[in-house]
Amino acid sequence: MLAKFGSGGKCCLALLAFASCEPISKPGIQTCELSGISRIWLGENTGETEFMASGILLGTPRDTNQIPDHWLRDIKFRNMRAGGSQLGVGARGWTHGKDDFMGRSQSFKTANEITRRHGGNFQIMIHDMWGTNSWPSMGKTPMPGNNESYEDFNEFLGVFFELLIQDGIIENVW
Repeated sequence: MLAKFGSGGKCCLALLAFASCEPISKPGIQTCELSGISRIWLGENTGETEFMASGILLGTPRDTNQIPDHWLRDIKFRNMRAGGSQLGVGARGWTHGKDDFMGRSQSFKTANEITRRHGGNFQIMIHDMWGTNSWPSMGKTPMPGNNESYEDFNEFLGVFFELLIQDGIIENVW
């Protein structure tokens, strides 16, 4: 369903998906049937290329020099998300003990260092640091609040944020 929002000659069109087929009855929303096809002409230049999504999803090797800098410059590298989900024994995250957490921590520190060296944005995947993905199934993964206790999760957060501050990745936690 296509909905039209706005008034006074200015409007915004949005494609909406609804869980039910209830009619919309809110003031200011006008519904209409989709009438037409959107087309993107790849042969026409409509502006400068910005490489907004140029990045790496699951981190980099632990050796900060394994990927030559020119490769990241060539793709106009901008973003990285990491937390060690691809790592095995010795770096499986908090749920396997502090040593495995520290292995994962070293991995995200390396990824952060590479990202900063190239002026990119870095996003830490905290569920990877916890170790969510290192178990055979979600049902077997120790989760915060299991047995109505958050003690282990609170300790994890304390150690995790202490490391982030100690290593200069963040300045403080509010």
